[in-house]
Amino acid sequence: MANPTAAMLVIGDEILSGRTRDSNMNHLAKELAKHGIDLTEARVVADDRDAIIGTVRALSELYDHVFTSGGIGPTHDDITADCIAAAFDTPIDVRPDAREILAAHYARSNQELNAARLRMARIPDGAALIENPISSAPGFTLRNVHVMAGVPTIFEAMVASILPTLTGGVPLISQSLRVMQGEGTIAGPLGQTAAAFPNLFIGSYPFQKDGVFGTDVIVRGTDPASVHAAMAQLLAEFAEWRSRPTCLTSSTPPGLRRVCGKRVSAVSAKGPVTDTDIPTVIATQKAISQSTALFNDPALRSGAGWSAVCVRVPVDRSSDLYSAPDSATAVRPWWIRISFV
Repeated sequence: MANPTAAMLVIGDEILSGRTRDSNMNHLAKELAKHGIDLTEARVVADDRDAIIGTVRALSELYDHVFTSGGIGPTHDDITADCIAAAFDTPIDVRPDAREILAAHYARSNQELNAARLRMARIPDGAALIENPISSAPGFTLRNVHVMAGVPTIFEAMVASILPTLTGGVPLISQSLRVMQGEGTIAGPLGQTAAAFPNLFIGSYPFQKDGVFGTDVIVRGTDPASVHAAMAQLLAEFAEWRSRPTCLTSSTPPGLRRVCGKRVSAVSAKGPVTDTDIPTVIATQKAISQSTALFNDPALRSGAGWSAVCVRVPVDRSSDLYSAPDSATAVRPWWIRISFV
């Protein structure tokens, strides 16, 4: 069964003018991927009543879920709530439960619940409130449209509030491979792999580092076996174009003193690291030395030579764009060899 689909509608003149940089779409995409909901489309519109109403209606018909950000504050240009109500021909007014939430919030801070702030309690009839643990002013869900604030911290809190109530599918997983060649060089084999695995998303993202051009290849999908198989094929295709290998020799991992009746003297590893990735080298060595689950490959256990495995290692998320969004680790392909006494 296919995963539920979703679209995002970012609302606000400040986004289109360049005054404000949107980060909400990136956050939503990562959270939906973990929840098994496929974000398929995103649009940005101005604070224009007709544009908002028309876009909401169109997206609501096309997708299982629509997530909006922006335009539910207390000022005159915060028109999203009224537009959502109009899109579904639904009355809107101050709702008692939303008013109660705001009254309690402003009472705690000794502020007045004035007419401007009360605008944030205007909720379309039949909508369910979305909790806002940051500033209390709630979002809401009407039909399949989830209406949330534009301020990133509040938007993220509202996403955390609404996602557990939605039925997701199979979470998206990903693996990455760095190839020290430009996209034009690897396009042929990359296209062949993509054709062989039509159920996966295989993308290429060029970069330039220290004057050298390369490409990060990302494999994404919901079937772990297919993702691993595609990555193995890419490893074979691009073996000669990998980042310059750095060889490591680790001490014998705990629990791996003997393999197939033979005593292990050392475990060696080599992988795609450059001179600037020394922390990754150290982290990978530690991960290998602490794991026994890696050593199940028959060729590896026989000591016949190098065997390709995928190692999950800590990464610097500030520089590693394609690490798993929910953790500080990423899967990296490495070659492992066992040496026996």
